[in-house]
Amino acid sequence: MRCQKLDSASAPRWAACIPPELFCQVLAGKLRALGAIFLGKPQGALVWEPGQPEGTVHSIYVRPAARRLGLATALVAELGEEMARAGCNRVWLTYARQGERTLLDPFLLQAGFSLAAETFPLGTATLEETADALARQRITPRPGGCATLEELTRGERFRFSGWLREQTGLSLYHYVEQGPASYVLMDRETPQGALLFRGGPEGLSLDYCWVASGRPSALAKLLARAIGDLCRDYPPETPLDMILSTPQGEGLYTHLLGQPTHTITLCRGGYAPLPRWMLGGWARERSHLNG
Repeated sequence: MRCQKLDSASAPRWAACIPPELFCQVLAGKLRALGAIFLGKPQGALVWEPGQPEGTVHSIYVRPAARRLGLATALVAELGEEMARAGCNRVWLTYARQGERTLLDPFLLQAGFSLAAETFPLGTATLEETADALARQRITPRPGGCATLEELTRGERFRFSGWLREQTGLSLYHYVEQGPASYVLMDRETPQGALLFRGGPEGLSLDYCWVASGRPSALAKLLARAIGDLCRDYPPETPLDMILSTPQGEGLYTHLLGQPTHTITLCRGGYAPLPRWMLGGWARERSHLNG
């Protein structure tokens, strides 16, 4: 078993272990990746984005047949080495506690991550139902300074990215040039509102909705602009999930479409590798205790 740093030449061998939306970014050199190999075959990969002083882990995956062999632990250990080389003191990982991702909790804690969990209601509708509800409330699209992430200047995108990470722990990467457009209201250098959409195999997800004024009507008008654009690009029956991570979002959904259907737990963890001298001292102490 060994781990190695992946580049554009070696990454294709690990394509089955990297989410498609991240794979192209790895090939382009925008994200970094580590691969685990066992019995001569690629069995797992970790994709991350360095930053100073903090970075982001976008994906950790090991093939089911190769789990419980220490591959993921080896990837995290190798990540610690890469973080030191990049001058990164800590990385963050955010994920939904659903399906096989529930297996991440005990592993991440054992690997040295510190985890915090939050529970949000989740509302589900279709684009057609959402558009009809907005029409019944006579809420019409009003751009008024609203721009997609792609329309922001480089400086505005940088400021919004820092604000988003500080407020939510989310990485802007997932919402730039990925699937449907996301929308931001900027007042000079300060974000005033945001709708962050993400595409998936089963439909669309509105991951975050917020306006500085706290008025649901302003948020609804921003949503109307977004829904109008989405209805041009997607079939009306396309499912739309709304993660109601703010009181404004929950109030808006309840006002338009009724009570949320179920809840979703989002987990966020931070990892900071211990210095080598501390690891050595801990190993000696553990050996002494074990007699």
